[in-house]
Amino acid sequence: MAFDPAAIERATDQLGGLSNVAFARSAFEARKGSDVLLILTEWQEFKKMDLRVIREAPQLPIVIDGRNLLIAEGVEAAGFVSYSMGRQAAPGRPVESVAARAQVAAASL
Repeated sequence: MAFDPAAIERATDQLGGLSNVAFARSAFEARKGSDVLLILTEWQEFKKMDLRVIREAPQLPIVIDGRNLLIAEGVEAAGFVSYSMGRQAAPGRPVESVAARAQVAAASL
């Protein structure tokens, strides 16, 4: 997906007064300074992103996929702990183990 300056302008008009909202021109720009990666859209830009490059930025190696856009095995192969909303955890990857790994990752900061 190409950068759309008009979309940023519309978002700024609606959300610009919020001190905790920042705008980015791409997924790669948005990852800088992040703590975890939340996928909350079905945009193809996010489905096709290089997770190994993305992994260099977040403090915690956690992806929460709210749209079931990504394949968990690919996310984990890139070095992330993966949790997909609404999907049953795969055998050997119960939700409790994701939470436990997230706590260990947070403690290592």
